[in-house]
Amino acid sequence: YIIVKDNEGKPVHLFQNMHTASKGITGVGVSPNKLGHLAQWVKDPQQTVDFYENTLDFRVSDWMKDFFVFMRCNQDHHSLNFIKTDGDKSSNRLHHLAFELRDWGHMKDALDFLGKHKTPVIWGPLRHGIGHNLAAYIPDPDGNMIELFTELDIMNEELGYFEPKAWHHEYPQKPKVWTDEALATSLWGIKPPQGVLE
Repeated sequence: YIIVKDNEGKPVHLFQNMHTASKGITGVGVSPNKLGHLAQWVKDPQQTVDFYENTLDFRVSDWMKDFFVFMRCNQDHHSLNFIKTDGDKSSNRLHHLAFELRDWGHMKDALDFLGKHKTPVIWGPLRHGIGHNLAAYIPDPDGNMIELFTELDIMNEELGYFEPKAWHHEYPQKPKVWTDEALATSLWGIKPPQGVLE
């Protein structure tokens, strides 16, 4: 792999190949399909977008106002998210790490498994407006926020919009700036916990 530094001097590891850890269907644990995306706090989301667009050929999928950006490097709605940090806080922090599950049934089974092992759900289940994925958030043992998700929007680059889904509010659904935070975070009205967007 190759390591480059981003606009804030953080290392970015670039891998040419990916190996799967399992077939995704086991009788033990959650067994996600893949690592879906990484969300990170940054000082200046627009500068970070400029770096990822111009250096690594990522594309913007959506913005939540001017403080939270969603970027893609493949057909998935987002592979990276960047959220503006408060000026007093370090930008070298993880916002959340997300793992893709197969479907809604896999989500239910994963949450049942986690509940059995006393891992609480801290937000969700819900359907996000941005990306339209079904999601649930849990803490890992170190207190990091982990998202389990399924049904993430898929971009048709040739047409310039996301594959149509029944839950979209616009047809066709194109990349945009979402100004309604409540709609952007959850179509079902489930508000994010304190601190998630601050």
